[in-house]
Amino acid sequence: MKMNEAKRLVRLKVLLDRLQLKDEVSNRDLKLVLSNSEFKQMLDNWEAVKSQKNLDKPKEVKHYEKLLKRATLFENRYESYQSKFDKKLQVQKEFANEAEDSLEKAAEYFNEITNDGFLRIWFDRDIDKDGSLALEHMPRAITSKSDFSEIGATFNTTKIRDIKIAAVEDAIEQIKNPSNAEQAMDGFKEAMNIMNAYRNRNKIKKYDF
Repeated sequence: MKMNEAKRLVRLKVLLDRLQLKDEVSNRDLKLVLSNSEFKQMLDNWEAVKSQKNLDKPKEVKHYEKLLKRATLFENRYESYQSKFDKKLQVQKEFANEAEDSLEKAAEYFNEITNDGFLRIWFDRDIDKDGSLALEHMPRAITSKSDFSEIGATFNTTKIRDIKIAAVEDAIEQIKNPSNAEQAMDGFKEAMNIMNAYRNRNKIKKYDF
């Protein structure tokens, strides 16, 4: 018989403290305090993380990263040239124009490949709604280790302990604020559904590079 919600909340907080202190918390311990669906979701989440790490990026994502790399190259050249050769304004301008042109091409291509929403899951954000382009605000692939990535570092370093902590935190949130927790879980499920669809899809739209 499952413990009542008050006792379960106390136990969940104890396990959360242990996990955050990097103490060993077994699946058996977690199964005693998580609901069947929460425990299954935790296992599914870990499998999803492992499978995502093993997925090859679609060639469209790789091509977008090449466009972004080109923009980064010219922006770095512009900044370097500006600091060393203040009088070479024409060369600076050429680098700035190349960087801007590359950003525009990257943004256009991003919108093209994510138009149907299928490859959107591979990126950490959308293009800025106001239309302004800046290198630090451009979408990054979820596997990116760029300093400008919003989720790349987390994606590449997620461990089973992180999944367990998230499961316990979600369970605590579910007890305290059921509606908020359900909304967060719906978002995660939608992301996983898209990724699973990619994994099972035999053919994707082809692009000539």
